[in-house]
Amino acid sequence: DGGNLPVIGACDYEMRFTGDNASPGVNGGYAIEAFVDDNVFWVPFELWNSGIGTPDDLSDDVRLFPLIIDDANPDWSGDNIYALESWGDTATGSGDFEHSVSGGDNDPFTDWVYWYTPTDMSPGEAGYLANEADFLGAKTYAFLGDEVFARTVLVSWNGGVEPPFTQDVPEQGTIFRISTAKPNGAGDVYSFTTFGYEPSVATTGAEDLLDNIKAVPNPYYLYSEYDDGLYNRNMKFINLPAECRIDIYNLGGDLVRSVEKEDIAATELTWDLLNSSGVPVGSGIYIYVVDAPAFGQKIGKMAIFTEVELLDQY
Repeated sequence: DGGNLPVIGACDYEMRFTGDNASPGVNGGYAIEAFVDDNVFWVPFELWNSGIGTPDDLSDDVRLFPLIIDDANPDWSGDNIYALESWGDTATGSGDFEHSVSGGDNDPFTDWVYWYTPTDMSPGEAGYLANEADFLGAKTYAFLGDEVFARTVLVSWNGGVEPPFTQDVPEQGTIFRISTAKPNGAGDVYSFTTFGYEPSVATTGAEDLLDNIKAVPNPYYLYSEYDDGLYNRNMKFINLPAECRIDIYNLGGDLVRSVEKEDIAATELTWDLLNSSGVPVGSGIYIYVVDAPAFGQKIGKMAIFTEVELLDQY
């Protein structure tokens, strides 16, 4: 869900199988069917926010809590067991049958898991345990936390068309890690070289005008107020002179895109974060060069951070 990106942030996440279905109630944790009937049952896994790039440092980890849709049986009545539940085609099986990732009828998948933040996001399990107490006591959930991921499932590829399947729930000790793209940190160092420029026309106030040219927002982080939609990203160059061209380069010196201001009355120019081939640019540092014939040249840098995109057209 693209709307969850501000909650996901730059943190990493782990689904840790600390329990075993053969020993229900030992380790693991509890999940609530908050979308159905508020039923609570034990699951063999734990969900964690594991911090920003610190997989081996447990001191900043925050335990999240799972909401679940128990996908067993065609009427969604469930069986209070986290397992491979949906399978087969529309004539057999249970729940939603084959997952949309599958093109066949032999790829069963697990119950749906929703990752939610507790109200108390201090490191450790305090927030989760408070929610667990509510689950097991009142068996209700007021949706006070924020959704991180929705409808997480594990799919057993070619796992069979009916139980028993060829794959069991991941064994105790298994960890699935979700790593996110990271923004620049204090320890990141970049170097680049630019070429000097001798303006052909010396104009009073030209230096001040060039200094006022900016790329906004900078950095561009996941979205901006100028976006036309979730996948229609925009950033602007502002305080531009009447005539100018803007060339955008990556750190390798490759020209990514050239845009030219055609309206002499406008002071802004919008870039849709696409390269010259119409493909979205990736996260990184970019150099922009504003060439204004009457004033000179302004060179600046900008940072762009977007989620990873999988392109299905080339």
